[in-house]
Amino acid sequence: MIVVTGFCRTGTSLMMQTLKLLGVPITGHAFHADFPDPQFNRGGYFDLPFAETEDGIKHHRYAGSAVKLFPTQLSRTPKENVARMIICVRNRDKALDSMMRMWDAGGPICGIVANRDVANSAYNVLYTILSELDIEPRMTVRYEDMFTIPKRIVPEIATFIGRPESDCGPAIENIKPGRSSCQ
Repeated sequence: MIVVTGFCRTGTSLMMQTLKLLGVPITGHAFHADFPDPQFNRGGYFDLPFAETEDGIKHHRYAGSAVKLFPTQLSRTPKENVARMIICVRNRDKALDSMMRMWDAGGPICGIVANRDVANSAYNVLYTILSELDIEPRMTVRYEDMFTIPKRIVPEIATFIGRPESDCGPAIENIKPGRSSCQ
């Protein structure tokens, strides 16, 4: 399975939408009980319910598809279940600002207390977990690059996951700022 991971508000949902447009089967739902409100991510979250992913993915049901897991969930997933890992990163202050705007508007909490200091500590912990995971191959994609240089980044993603670059057009066209009210 291809795992998309990162901190809240770093582009993990955008990456899932991009992979879907590149023809990768996606697990998860655009919206479900854990993330029901499209106001905070109009393109969809494409998460599985936390109840299914909390202890990691221990089965092979999602082989060949993309799954979004937070770093703690990924750390509980056997590495042999992960074919590729895409780590989404974003300028820390921008990610935290976006998270605080989402919380202030009544959005999902992402399992973190609605407090900037706690969120900052969680950011540090989660990316430390990712740096210590022995999962290869891995690709890091910056949220900002998805918007500023999509014609370069999307083909790199396609190559990384083994898709032809000719599939990139719809994914590149889909990348538009403003798909979330909390960017």
